[in-house]
Amino acid sequence: MVVKYVDESGNQVGMPKFLTGNVGESYDTTAVELPAGYALAGSTSIENATGTYTKDPITVTYTVKKISNTEAATQALDRVAAVPTDQLATNKVSISNVHFNKSVVKESQGLDIDYAYDWTGKGLVKGDTLVSEMPAAFTSITKLVETPFYSGNDEIGVLVLDYTNHKIYTRFTGEMDPNKIYNGSINIATFVDRNHFKEVENDEMIQLQMPDGTTVERPLHVTFDAAQISPQLTLVSVYANESKDNPDKSMDVKWATTINKAGIDLNEAVVYLSPDTVLGIDPEFTKLGYDREGNLIGDPSSSYKAINPEYDGNALYKINKDSIEVYEANIHDSMGYEVTKKLVAGTDYKLVENSSSPNAYVIEFIGDYVKTNKSFVITYGGRVADSSSDRVAINQAVTDSLLAYYEGPYSQLPLTKVRGL
Repeated sequence: MVVKYVDESGNQVGMPKFLTGNVGESYDTTAVELPAGYALAGSTSIENATGTYTKDPITVTYTVKKISNTEAATQALDRVAAVPTDQLATNKVSISNVHFNKSVVKESQGLDIDYAYDWTGKGLVKGDTLVSEMPAAFTSITKLVETPFYSGNDEIGVLVLDYTNHKIYTRFTGEMDPNKIYNGSINIATFVDRNHFKEVENDEMIQLQMPDGTTVERPLHVTFDAAQISPQLTLVSVYANESKDNPDKSMDVKWATTINKAGIDLNEAVVYLSPDTVLGIDPEFTKLGYDREGNLIGDPSSSYKAINPEYDGNALYKINKDSIEVYEANIHDSMGYEVTKKLVAGTDYKLVENSSSPNAYVIEFIGDYVKTNKSFVITYGGRVADSSSDRVAINQAVTDSLLAYYEGPYSQLPLTKVRGL
């Protein structure tokens, strides 16, 4: 018999699955797992979902709907966490040809890296599961990832990458024949972690614990060169921390802005956080002066009244005010960080909405931080309304940060400096 899957428009989803049995024996297609990333659509009963084999062909069709990556991965994680120890298939699988797709990772060329291996298994049954460690060297902004894997052209299982607990689960979900030898290749696409590699130049023998219980080592050289190419990044830089798909097709995004890795004197510093791209600034100063052509302009040797950032106005989300947190931090040469002290709103900084952009916020350092040479990390996030739209994707949700401060001895305040990314 054939078990087919179609979407709500009638289009085929994934490959059909096949069950075999003798005439008169019972079958139950509800035990067949749905294609990865899908759930049943609606609550209607499925015709012939259970029954007995006959001499005539039987086809059972399930209507399914796409679910969020996070929802699919969570469901898969729940299933593998419930696997009994007698279905851990470590001794049924052997691993070979373990390799990275590159031995040198350079930040200016991207922090992505793949590691792959070939596998061969025998005696496998549906539900067999392999558990291995995720190397601490790797990370992803999506903390729970599910992806199918294959033997030949047949989808026979799901791979669940759990970055929160640093686990990799390999689960065989197909109708496996224990007398058959299966084989295939698995490729894990991931990213090096700037919080693990802390220097500009890093060399490490990466230990990879494989699903068959063996451990192999592979050399990796990682270079974080962005701040060497653009030194202003040691004053302010920003990168994505996490993204999460929601059942309603929205997407939560979290960002981290690092401030003053360089350790210079910051006087009356302010930081602008925006879901728009900053195009420029139009500062207003408390005193006026004349330029070389005799035009009356703001005197940059005086204090400023406003920075007035100009934004592109393409924000896909609004920053959640309650998500904003400010920390003292140790910022590594890789621009990863460790937070050391959480600052208190109202005592250490003021949080105000930016009048020139309803989507942006301004952090003004006050109290003991009016004059400081310390380093900081600001974390914040927001919700993109519908990440399934063709108009919206993770690489279209952006943020921008702007740092403004007085340079030099606090008593002089000679010049306004602005740095942006």
